[in-house]
Amino acid sequence: AAAIIGIVPLAGMAKILEFAAKDGKIAIIEGMHNIFINEWLSYSDKLSAFAKPVEAGEKEAGDKQMLETMLNMLNQAMESLDIDTADEIMLKVKDYSFGEEIDALMPELNTAVKDLDETKVQEIAEKMREFL
Repeated sequence: AAAIIGIVPLAGMAKILEFAAKDGKIAIIEGMHNIFINEWLSYSDKLSAFAKPVEAGEKEAGDKQMLETMLNMLNQAMESLDIDTADEIMLKVKDYSFGEEIDALMPELNTAVKDLDETKVQEIAEKMREFL
């Protein structure tokens, strides 16, 4: 995805990490992980000028069945390290309100997704399910 929009450095690192994962080269992954994550996160600021502005006001009430589906999809995306899908899911759910308890957990879930912390994402998703 990074290559499609011309982010060559990020795309190159992602490709190296992909091949290292396929070949089981853990040392390469460990050596590049922090560099890749920092570069990836830096594009949030760099591309923010192109994102649609978020309008202030009340969030639309979200369907709890939809949230359940999104949480399942998020867990699958995190398990397969599908960063793009995980980010898309977070973008979709952030515009809805699912109740005070779930909404309070949403920033923590977003941070866990950005940190690629699969275990934390699963823990927060389970907490959210308790309120569905």
